[in-house]
This record gives sequence, C-alpha cells and structure tokens, in this order.
Amino acid sequence: MDELKQRVADILHKLNIPQTKLKIEDLGKEASDPAFWQDQVRATAKMKELAALQKEVEEGEFLEMLVAEGNETELDKVGLKPWIGRACCFGCIAVLLKAKVGLGKK
Repeated sequence: MDELKQRVADILHKLNIPQTKLKIEDLGKEASDPAFWQDQVRATAKMKELAALQKEVEEGEFLEMLVAEGNETELDKVGLKPWIGRACCFGCIAVLLKAKVGLGKK
C-alpha cells in the first residue's frame, strides 16, 4: 500500500488541486461579471474550462480519499490499482474512475 500511496501522491502533486481550485474560483468570479456573457463564444469556452477543472478536482479528491482510507479493496474493485502505476497521466486514471465507478454522474 505504501508504494500505491506514493504513486497517488505523485499524481496528485502533478494535478496540483490547490492551484486548480484557485483557477476555478477565478473563473467563477469572472463568470459572475455581466460583461462576461457579452462574448458568447468566449464565455462558453470559459465555462467548459471551468467544468473540466471542477471535474478534475472531484476525481482527484476521490482518488485521494480512496488511498487515504487505505481502501485497497475498493481500488481493486474498480480496477484502478494496477493503472496507478502504469498510467501516463491523471487523465487516464480519471477516465477509468469515471467508467468504473460512475464518478460525476448525477
């Protein structure tokens, strides 16, 4: 489990959740300005970026929670454990998380 925790820590370090949360906050403030919506194309692109960042944070925190709880069983159940060591990036793991556990589904 220690090796797994280190791999996840490396992934989360690259993800930089605190910085991403600041970016989310900035985009949220920007979107609350009425002038933001005057350029619909730009506003739409920014809102897509905001949604992607929010999803990234949610998935990263979920992964962090599974490992922090020492929940190897859940990692095995969702098929994530082997991927953590082989994934080229967090995005690959996020795709697996979404597919296996329905993360982000309402």
